[in-house]
Amino acid sequence: MKAKQIFLLSMLFSLACSATAQDTAFRKPGLALETRITTYLQGGYDLGIFCHPRNTRLSIGIFGANHDITGMTKEWVFSSNNHDNLDIQLNWLFSLMTRYHLAEHGEGFFAELGLGMEEFKVSASGQSIANTNGFVSPSVGYTWYPWKRSGLYIMPKLTANFILFREEEQTIHTSTFRLKQVFAAPSFAIGWKFDFR
Repeated sequence: MKAKQIFLLSMLFSLACSATAQDTAFRKPGLALETRITTYLQGGYDLGIFCHPRNTRLSIGIFGANHDITGMTKEWVFSSNNHDNLDIQLNWLFSLMTRYHLAEHGEGFFAELGLGMEEFKVSASGQSIANTNGFVSPSVGYTWYPWKRSGLYIMPKLTANFILFREEEQTIHTSTFRLKQVFAAPSFAIGWKFDFR
């Protein structure tokens, strides 16, 4: 299942990049790699790859992640009668994202829309339950390039996750839990944009 999802997202990403690329110069086209520092702080990893075509304010990307859900984040993401008794992990997440940059040069504020799938695993007292769901995630963020609007960039972002086809309330050992329908996800990322000549 994961291989099919990766393949599908990769194909959509390639088609979107080729469809929006133009011959006229609007800004430097390129490819960017980025990762969220906040994910590493939660004992995980993630990676995003973004295409910046010519002659458009749009950038299109694919994104994958895996990390633990700990501390206050448990309460943001899940309803439960005993959060402390639950170990929660985001097993995997794959997303296709489109950003609209308010400035032509791509630095500054942007609006983003993500669509993807993810799997959470909830464990307690040696038992585990894994559930897969979809999501739609609108975001607002800011991209700052310290040097010449290329190379290294820093990006704070605030996302609202709207969950699709979530499971009903479930019980593991003596604890109930359910993924919330909507929750916020602040993040802080760093990345590197490679310009095409």
